Amino acid sequence: MDSLIQPLKKRNKSFLIPVTGIFLFVFLIVTDIYTCPFKLILGIPCPGCGMTRAFMALLQCRFVDAWNFNILSIPLFFGILFVSGLLLYDRIFNTSYVEKLSKFNLNYVHFSLLLLLTVFSWITNVARSI
Repeated sequence: MDSLIQPLKKRNKSFLIPVTGIFLFVFLIVTDIYTCPFKLILGIPCPGCGMTRAFMALLQCRFVDAWNFNILSIPLFFGILFVSGLLLYDRIFNTSYVEKLSKFNLNYVHFSLLLLLTVFSWITNVARSI
């Protein structure tokens, strides 16, 4: 009996983070009480400023508006959708694609690309004073 319960406990933990993230996202949108602490303290927008508005625009299929709110929103949004779909697929069909994806080794080229995109997004946010 314990052998049946153990895998269920392990799989339920994998859904805790996405469910918490979705709950927090919905809570922040409904209550409208969020403020960027980075912008509040330093006076300049962070690389993520405008991301919530961009995600809302993407949910309404307004891709140009999403691009204008935050350049990183489009790849991040579709990346989240992809991983969420993969998690759901793994859960339904008892596969391990997310586990295989998590073992993918990122090298310095990947990190350099991510850093470059983040800096570019930050510069555009500052230039547009989002």
